Amino acid sequence: MNGALYQKMMKVHAKAMFSYGIGAALYLLLIVSVYPSISGTEMDQLMEQMPKGFVDAFNLDQGMGTLLDFLSGKFYGLLFVIILSVYCIMTASQLVARLVDRGAIAYLLAMPVSRSAIVRTQMLVLLSGLVIIIGCTMLGGIIGAALFIKDEPFALGDFAKLNLVALLFFYVISGIAFLFSAIMNDEKKALAYSASLVLLFYVLDLVAKISDQLDWLQYMTIFTVFNPVEIIKPDYAFGSAVFGLVIAGTILFVLAIRIFKKKDLSV
Repeated sequence: MNGALYQKMMKVHAKAMFSYGIGAALYLLLIVSVYPSISGTEMDQLMEQMPKGFVDAFNLDQGMGTLLDFLSGKFYGLLFVIILSVYCIMTASQLVARLVDRGAIAYLLAMPVSRSAIVRTQMLVLLSGLVIIIGCTMLGGIIGAALFIKDEPFALGDFAKLNLVALLFFYVISGIAFLFSAIMNDEKKALAYSASLVLLFYVLDLVAKISDQLDWLQYMTIFTVFNPVEIIKPDYAFGSAVFGLVIAGTILFVLAIRIFKKKDLSV
């Protein structure tokens, strides 16, 4: 890692990182604030009127038992996934492929800094943003629960567990996007390939949830691992999930670093 490069890149991307994080936190605050007014049998009755496939696909059938049940199904299962996926894919493409595409990598290579240090620094910038966004989101949920929820205890431990698994899941998504960014010399191609693969995984997960005949597709998508409704349950295999996600993400980043170190950078 190179400290000067890290500081420079964090300054460049900090505004976007905090925009994602604050936006997610404010939306989560909004959801928490309206929870007391919509919790109860009315929402469950509304869910029963919706198409079963739609309800199953987006985990809307989990009821309104607690605030955490509500957040896991209605926020972490959909909007949160979109926000973090967009951040991971776009930022990873900008941190490596854009520098090569626009020739800016030549200035970095002219410095007394190794390729390995450059790409590891860019990786750390990407992951720092991920921590910032999820940290802001978690803080928004905690503040919202303290301000608006008075008649039920907030399961802070389960909420923290949910956010930790989310962090590690998007560590893997970041690894996928970073790998394509390291492979490609064209920013648009890196963006297109990583976005297409993540979108394919997401669609396969939706189809597996909607169709009983196609539920085998769940074994072909990484999104099967991130099921917020299941994560907060007592019998969730937390240790196995954490171990698997850490290993998968690390393999992707190590592969990306090795590829970038050996690739031809004729700029």
